[in-house]
Amino acid sequence: MHGVPQAPEVLCNVLGAWRRQSRVDLEPTVRLLPKPRCLSRRAVLLGLAFVGLLAAITPYNDYYVQATFVAGNLLPTGSMVVLLLLACLVNPLLRRLRRRALSAGELATIWAMIIAASGIPAAGLWRYVFPQAVAARYFSSTANNWSALLVPYGSKWLTVQSDEAARWFYEGLPPGESLPWRLWALPLMTWVLIALAMYVCTACLVALLRRQWVEAERFTFPLVQLPLEVMREPGDGALFPSFFRQPLVWWGAAIPLVLHGLGGLATFFPAVPHLRLHYDFRQALAAPPWYAIADDTQVHLYPAVTGLSYLLSSEVGAGLWFAWVLDRVQRLFLQVYKVLPSQVALFELMTHESYGASLALVGIALWTARRHWRRVAACAVGRALAAEEESLTYRLACWGFTGGAGLLAVAFWLLGMPGWTTVPFLVGVFVMYICVSWAATNGGMLLVTPRYWPMDLVLSAFGGGIFTPRQAVSTSLLEQALGRDPRENSMPSLLNGQKLAHELHLPRRALLVACLAGMVVATFVSMYFWLTLCHRFGGIRLGPLGTFTGHATTPPQRCTQWLQVGVAPRPLNLVAVGLGATLFGALQAGRLTFAWWPLHPIGLIMMRAMCLREFWFPIFLGWLIKLPIVRYGGLAAYNRARPFFLGLVLGDMLMAGVFFVVGLLTRTGYAVMPL
Repeated sequence: MHGVPQAPEVLCNVLGAWRRQSRVDLEPTVRLLPKPRCLSRRAVLLGLAFVGLLAAITPYNDYYVQATFVAGNLLPTGSMVVLLLLACLVNPLLRRLRRRALSAGELATIWAMIIAASGIPAAGLWRYVFPQAVAARYFSSTANNWSALLVPYGSKWLTVQSDEAARWFYEGLPPGESLPWRLWALPLMTWVLIALAMYVCTACLVALLRRQWVEAERFTFPLVQLPLEVMREPGDGALFPSFFRQPLVWWGAAIPLVLHGLGGLATFFPAVPHLRLHYDFRQALAAPPWYAIADDTQVHLYPAVTGLSYLLSSEVGAGLWFAWVLDRVQRLFLQVYKVLPSQVALFELMTHESYGASLALVGIALWTARRHWRRVAACAVGRALAAEEESLTYRLACWGFTGGAGLLAVAFWLLGMPGWTTVPFLVGVFVMYICVSWAATNGGMLLVTPRYWPMDLVLSAFGGGIFTPRQAVSTSLLEQALGRDPRENSMPSLLNGQKLAHELHLPRRALLVACLAGMVVATFVSMYFWLTLCHRFGGIRLGPLGTFTGHATTPPQRCTQWLQVGVAPRPLNLVAVGLGATLFGALQAGRLTFAWWPLHPIGLIMMRAMCLREFWFPIFLGWLIKLPIVRYGGLAAYNRARPFFLGLVLGDMLMAGVFFVVGLLTRTGYAVMPL
């Protein structure tokens, strides 16, 4: 009869309902998003060209000229120089000539590709890999006996197996000799494959975290705010974006322009008067008990950091400088009451406390996003459909990360790391990367440098006696290359790129692929120019010296400590891990319980870190200035003052770019940001 459903129709409806119930609903409501635009071909080609150019320049600029690093932090100087060049010079010229200027989406594509690749020629990969591959051979002496203790156990897959090659790297090639590529081929191939696997794992993590951090928790992404303003299209027939036509921007920019203008001139002409921007209190604190805090009690003035700290929530800003103060209070207390036998033990205790805070941050982040992870897990096993607009499907991202991490674990075991330590090592590495990404995308930190090592928990629990010489050498090399210094790590930059894609409705998947392509280009281009530079001038004549001496010799020094001196298990360090996690959890509970709670626990992951040593004071300044503006003027006053603080960032980036070019021309560097 009419209106009565037939049996096949009923069966189809029942099966359809059962199928729908068996799947997890990824989006309870329908979201109407603008259709993503395709990536411009010229933007991708320009991005690759600039990535290659900066990768070629970085070794010369950073280690020969020793000017402001091309990358150096998570708002890479080189990326801002290129962006300002395109937005303020190329685009106005194209508009004047009635040609099609680069759109905001094209500028975003170029900038995202550059920031993702900027760190690879430096601390993101090669800064540690190249020197450590030959350091044990070159710096071996009768005093340290590395030639007998360590060199025979260095894997041919990770280190160069030639005393002559080590000498040429550090002292330069003799006349008539060519670069010994054959001697470097095997370790270079290994490190490139490790790097590519890490890129895959990082990209998969970014795809898994993007929606939760960008859309659900709505992270502020302070490092993206200035680039977004620069990228906006002018409209109304103007040549420049409206951001550059605001007087407050230039009042803010004037401060770093004057400070660094005079400071840079004084580098070339010492008679020029200038204001000191860096103060060290080590001599003033040399007497006990103050020497416990003397080594890194410094005050530095970085206008860009003050500008960025204004963009942070007040609790995050307060949490960062409070962590610096708390670190000193703890160290003084432990020193006065002689709780620990030495400064080394004190340092280890504080770094393990930072490790515990990092574990707590990741644990709380996972718990907060538990609904998101249930959806991800359902997608991974095929019980739910993936969101089409993600950069990678959740299924591909899950299995890509699992497969990549599994391959890395097997590779590390084959290279000499004890098999059972590969998993805790990788957990430590990715915990560090996630914490750095959180601090950059929600905390606005230009520089994030946790002081713990990925293997710290294993060593504190079991001691250094777990290693044979071969295992110790391989572990120390892998640990330094992948987990010593995440200041230029690509993961936060990939997330910043995905934030741009969200704001400008760019295709996320295409942008991620373009960024990965740029990272591959940077890997090979910078590899060539790194080796060429060192074999031309000699690493021992390059700087900062820590790159070629201190950092390079850290792996053999750690190996010597494990194998000769012996490192006993240190249960007190594990207690510090628990203390750090508990303190982080307590501060986080305070945030969630009390609306007036003033502190965010994010600073705890950076205890004893170089980034807080350099930035605590400018962060404090930004927080202090913002406090009365928000309290007495509200959101309207905050928004009115915002261009001034963005101008502080702009001025620092402009001066970094100016002295970047001056340094390349004169071979004399002036550093705007920390080296």
